Amino acid sequence: MKYFLIFSSIFILSSCSSFDRTLMSEFEPLPKKSFKFKSKSDLIYPEDSEGAEKIRMDWLETYLTDNNICAGGYVIEERKVVLVSEALIGPGKLKDIYYYGRCT
Repeated sequence: MKYFLIFSSIFILSSCSSFDRTLMSEFEPLPKKSFKFKSKSDLIYPEDSEGAEKIRMDWLETYLTDNNICAGGYVIEERKVVLVSEALIGPGKLKDIYYYGRCT
């Protein structure tokens, strides 16, 4: 049962992730072949989830590919988590996650 729940969660996240990319993230190219990628963290895409982090990296790679940036690869130099708000009722904190990277 445990494995069923894990695989179901991954499937649900991946099926929605392409739609969520435009709502949950932003990409900004910067000078000197660098970039800033911002993604939101919530109950569906928690900041400390390996699955959600993989989805965020897929979103970043989609931005890079679509805009022909960093064709030779990239490196994330900094990841910064910023608390945006805390839920008044129930669990949940909304956070923004900033990734600063450069092309290799």
